[in-house]
This record gives sequence, C-alpha cells and structure tokens, in this order.
Amino acid sequence: MQSMEQPEFCPKQDLHCKQLELNIISTQDLKKVKLFRTMHVYATTWIQPNIWLSTHMDTQGDTNPTWNVRLTFQVQELLLIQETTAIVIEIYSQGRFRDTILGTIRVLLSNLITRGYGYEGSQFIALQVRRPSGRPQEILNIGSMLLDF
Repeated sequence: MQSMEQPEFCPKQDLHCKQLELNIISTQDLKKVKLFRTMHVYATTWIQPNIWLSTHMDTQGDTNPTWNVRLTFQVQELLLIQETTAIVIEIYSQGRFRDTILGTIRVLLSNLITRGYGYEGSQFIALQVRRPSGRPQEILNIGSMLLDF
C-alpha cells in the first residue's frame, strides 16, 4: 500500500512539463466485502504503470470512504496532448492475507483537465467505478488541476 518514490522523468529545467494535481475526495456505495468488520479502504493511481501514488487508508468510512488527499504527478506536456493518455485509479480493501480490489476507474486525461488558456483551472468530477466483473457500481469524486512546473 505504500507509494513508490516518483522518479524524475520531468527535469526541472524542462519548460514542457506540467504538474497534475489530482485530489481523490471520496467514494460512495462500495460493495461490502467484509461482513462483520469495517472495511479499511485505500486507492492507488498512476499515469504510467511504474509511477504510482496511493492515498492513506480510510478506516472509518466502510463503504463510503473519504480521503480528500492531493496526489501530484509531474507529466510532460506531450502526454497531455495525446488523446489516449489515461489515469487509472484502483480502489482496494485491506485484507488479512491480501488486499481485495473493489473497483477500477480509467479516465482519459483529455476528459479530466480543462483545455483553457495555459490549461489553468480546476475541475471536480464524479466518475463511475467498475467492479472487477466489469459491472458499473460505485461513484468516485475527484478534483484535478494542471499547473506549470
């Protein structure tokens, strides 16, 4: 569950890098996978599979966890221009022997960030979470903002 150290793939002198702030706010109506105990839920997110970040563990929200945590990625502007670049968010419940995946969200960056002048501005959006079976179920609330690096 611990987040990996983010490697520097966007040099500080590179003017073509942006900082993507992703605020993972909360999830509603998760499927309960623990019948007699409160679920301990966290989320991981990545743009490239080798660079991922995690939220803290919510131990009190059960099927409606709240994190309100800001995750920051440094991304090259080239990734933002591509139509197929996506952010993946996976939601897990901590288990005794292994963690159970509750759902996955895949959202294109072009749908997530505002394409205004200089990409400035924040946006809040509710996304549908898909269970491992592929069935849509829960809602994930996130915010995003793109800043100059």
